[in-house]
Amino acid sequence: MNMRLVPSTPMNQPLNSIVIVTGASSGVGLYATASLIQQGRHVVMACRDLAKSERVAAEMQLPAGHFTLMQLDLGSLQSVRDFVAAYLALGWPLHALLNNAASYQPRLKTPARSPEGYELSVATNHLGHFLMS
Repeated sequence: MNMRLVPSTPMNQPLNSIVIVTGASSGVGLYATASLIQQGRHVVMACRDLAKSERVAAEMQLPAGHFTLMQLDLGSLQSVRDFVAAYLALGWPLHALLNNAASYQPRLKTPARSPEGYELSVATNHLGHFLMS
């Protein structure tokens, strides 16, 4: 799996303040990330679209060194496993997990499916977070 980390280590942050926020590139997840950073936490922004995440982090002027971007697609159980393995490989502690990401696509005429065959909103909103937790 292509796992990009930005930055590679939490800088100037105590290791007792690391929070993972899923869906941190928009909405509640993005504003929770900004608030957690203001409180002195280092936030791992666990997002499906890293390019979008980098762009919104710059637009929100999130201070470099206070967040890390990591790839996570909760609609894929393999992506969840890869994310967890990559996070554990960093050797960082984890003090909070904000399971925020969600998929809501009410206009679909037929159900979208995860790579494992589950209905996509169930996979993203429930199964992915459950597996990660």
